Amino acid sequence: MNLIDNVKNEELQNIRFVLTDMDETLTYKGRLQARTYQSLEMLQHAGIKVIPVTAASAGWADQMARMWPVDGVIAENGGLFLTRNNIEHGINRYFWHEDKYLLNREKISHILLKIRQKYPWVEVSDDQDFRLTSIAFKLPRNHEQTRQLIDELAENKCSYTIN
Repeated sequence: MNLIDNVKNEELQNIRFVLTDMDETLTYKGRLQARTYQSLEMLQHAGIKVIPVTAASAGWADQMARMWPVDGVIAENGGLFLTRNNIEHGINRYFWHEDKYLLNREKISHILLKIRQKYPWVEVSDDQDFRLTSIAFKLPRNHEQTRQLIDELAENKCSYTIN
C-alpha cells in the first residue's frame, strides 16, 4: 500500500467512487470535523461518488444519507443501502434481501428475545432501536459471557462481527 501523497494526479483522474469506513476514518474521536465534511463536498463537486460503509445502525445511516455530502450509505454491515431521493428530503432504503426483509425482522426479534431470556445480563447497544437488519450488543466485560453470547449466535446460525 502506498500513501495517497505519493500518488500522481493523473493516476487519480479515473476515480469514480470512494467507499470509506466511518468510525475513526471519517470521524475523529467520534466527531465529524469540518475539514472532513468539506473534503466530502469537494469530492462530490468533482463528480466522485462517496459512499460510507459502516456497521452503524440504519438510524445513523439515514441521517448521513440525508444530510452529508455523500451519494449513499451502506449500513449495518451491508444489511441495507440508503440514498437521498431529493423529494422532500426523503430517503430510499434498499435491503440486501428485499424479499426476505420482514421475515428477517421477525427472526431477529425472536433471536433477541431468546438470548435475553437465556442470558439476562445481555445488553443491546444504545442504537438497537434504530437497527433494521441486525442486532448490536454491548460487549460483555466478562470473557466467558462473551464466549456464551458468540456460541448462542452461532447456534442460531447468525453471522456476527466483534468491534
